[in-house]
Amino acid sequence: MERVKSNRSFTRVNLLAAVGIAAAVVLFLAGSAFLSRSAATAATVRSTPTLGMDSVAVGNYVDLVSNRLVMPVSARVKGPDGVLADATVVFAVDSGAAGFWVEGQSGLSSEVTVSSDADGIARAWLFLPVDFTATNLLSITADDGDNTVQARLSVVLDDYSGTGTLQTNWNKVPGPLSVATRVRLLNPDELGGGGGGRMSMMSEVAGFTGGDVFLSTELFLEPRGYSNDATYLTLHNTATNMSYQLLWKFDFNNETNWHAGQTVTGNGSNLDFTPVPAYGHQKMFFAVTTNSPANTVSINFTNGIATNAVEPDSTNSDPGLVVVLRVARTGSTNAALPVFFNLSGSAAYTNDYSLQYTNGTAVTNGTIVIPAGATNIDLVVQPVDDQVAEFDESVVVLLMSHGGYFVDTNHAMVQFLIEDNPGTNLFELVYHDMPTPVGIDYHPVSNALILSVNFNSNGYYPNFYIVTTNDAGDDVVADNWSSIIGLTNEIKLAVVQTTTNGFTAGDMYFGTGTNGVVGKLSADGTTWNLKWLTLPDTNGSNTLLRGGLYVDQTGVFGNDLIVVTGGFADEGGQVWRISQTNGLATNAVLLANLADNPYPHLEGVTTLPDDPLTYGPWAGKIITGAESAQNTNGAPQPRIYTITPGGIVATNYWGISPEDFDLIQPNQDLYAVSETLSLLEKVSRSRFTNHLNDLLVTQSGEIIGFANAQLVIVHWDSTNLLHYQTVIPHTNGALEHVTFAPLDLPVPPP
Repeated sequence: MERVKSNRSFTRVNLLAAVGIAAAVVLFLAGSAFLSRSAATAATVRSTPTLGMDSVAVGNYVDLVSNRLVMPVSARVKGPDGVLADATVVFAVDSGAAGFWVEGQSGLSSEVTVSSDADGIARAWLFLPVDFTATNLLSITADDGDNTVQARLSVVLDDYSGTGTLQTNWNKVPGPLSVATRVRLLNPDELGGGGGGRMSMMSEVAGFTGGDVFLSTELFLEPRGYSNDATYLTLHNTATNMSYQLLWKFDFNNETNWHAGQTVTGNGSNLDFTPVPAYGHQKMFFAVTTNSPANTVSINFTNGIATNAVEPDSTNSDPGLVVVLRVARTGSTNAALPVFFNLSGSAAYTNDYSLQYTNGTAVTNGTIVIPAGATNIDLVVQPVDDQVAEFDESVVVLLMSHGGYFVDTNHAMVQFLIEDNPGTNLFELVYHDMPTPVGIDYHPVSNALILSVNFNSNGYYPNFYIVTTNDAGDDVVADNWSSIIGLTNEIKLAVVQTTTNGFTAGDMYFGTGTNGVVGKLSADGTTWNLKWLTLPDTNGSNTLLRGGLYVDQTGVFGNDLIVVTGGFADEGGQVWRISQTNGLATNAVLLANLADNPYPHLEGVTTLPDDPLTYGPWAGKIITGAESAQNTNGAPQPRIYTITPGGIVATNYWGISPEDFDLIQPNQDLYAVSETLSLLEKVSRSRFTNHLNDLLVTQSGEIIGFANAQLVIVHWDSTNLLHYQTVIPHTNGALEHVTFAPLDLPVPPP
């Protein structure tokens, strides 16, 4: 009985390798506690001496129209004298297999009849629901007019506990018929040892006696393995000069659109895609689409220059500013082209902004329509006047795919801010006349803040203050912390938060104003060593520690002390890891020397937990930055670096001139110091409720081209594999370092 008619052509080019879906050419990114399922195929055979099927080839992809998994099935019929053309081959789905269809040349049915070609091959496609439980679901019967031979194709679901044990029900069937693909589990050792404890599965062609293996000549996508959190994919049987784009998604059922990936040009053979990072996801689905007829879409600002929107303010008749975007296409303009998109960012659609065409018509259903005859269409992002004092929030518009066009991955996304209007200063004054503060950290033993003060005081004044409340809790008190005096230059500091690995909670490590020298102050502030460690001289001249210090709290760097160097703008660039035994510095290791820029001076440092879903490519790494770095033309181009425990460095350009790095902590206020205005300020913890565990980057406002002092919240979007920013402007002087603390220091009355 025919169930569904199909207008699709017999040759398909939309393919899928499903990371974590049964019966696809499957690649599972599975952690040790994750229960995965794979599909193994088996067959039984009844044959006569005069007729046989010597192989059945199965592969898998997805039909992007019906959004179903598809298993291409090919059988080769052989007679006594070799392959047999024009044999009648029937592919039939079991009557009890609900939701399963088979297709030949004329639509989806429960049964199709196909003639074998000149090579004896008959082909059909088996359509499967994403989650299925049926077995013994397909019979293949070949008939040459005199004799018949039949195979039964079963799909068996296997459970994998995540231990790496191979559990597959694949069997090579006796007789002339066998199944040409299987799915097997790979352990990390088989992937070269770089799997990070994960496992993966891949499709593999089984061997046949005498090497007589049928491999499909049609296009298919093979996941070859998984290593270092990346998937390795090969596209087989490409056509010369045909273009192909890789698509991906994490949730096959609930994500409507596909993300656009790498584009390659066919060479008449096989092509490898650049490894695709999963960033901690346990399932990932891949598809490939061709660009025929050719259409490539892109998005940009109308003048090509990034600009921010400004919220209108009805109280003073300020209309604010809109952002106008242009979605363009190359190729044929004969028909209207729907272009799909995702919205993300910290700004909320409808609450914070609307999206409409220039004629005022709203953009609906996540689809931008380029009219017939047009090469582009403009969109207006209109901020909403909500009269709420808030951060400057980000908007991300990301073009997606349904397989009907290519996406220009160089212009697939725009990101901008909606600036609050009126621009409210969200910083509250805690203490004025704080003498030129620079460094700051929370002291867990005293439940107080420790600040380095009296910068440029010529060495006659105390260098450290402790800041807490009075006994009544209604006023802020600042007092000397230790009797250390005489340290010059900017003094950066780090307080140990938890006793571990030789470091004691409350102990403090700091720059001393002497090149390469780290000092130490006890948790009670009574004893100190101004030469606790002198860093090894690696380039003939050690530099000052104006950069930053941080005691690792993630465990990735052994809870050691991390130190980054920087004196003047053209000095520094070293990243050190220092351990401690019995109070003495041991094993100072130079992890990286970033003096690849004329201005390598580093500022600020922290370490990020090894959580790729939260921190993406920065997870498990040191993060620091060169606020004064320049490009080859001498223009300011600050850099943000990540460094692995093995010293591998990645360079990022986020448009931020970094002074300090912190992770946003729950139930903690943020405290910041302004050296130029001698202020201690805070931002209430209530402002960070929606940003917990995000990265906070402080921009001082002292660098040419980056003159706005501000805090920038950097969020990793694990769904779209991108980061976006939220900005907290600082309207009252430059900023130095900041820290989160579980303190609620009172704010004096105005």
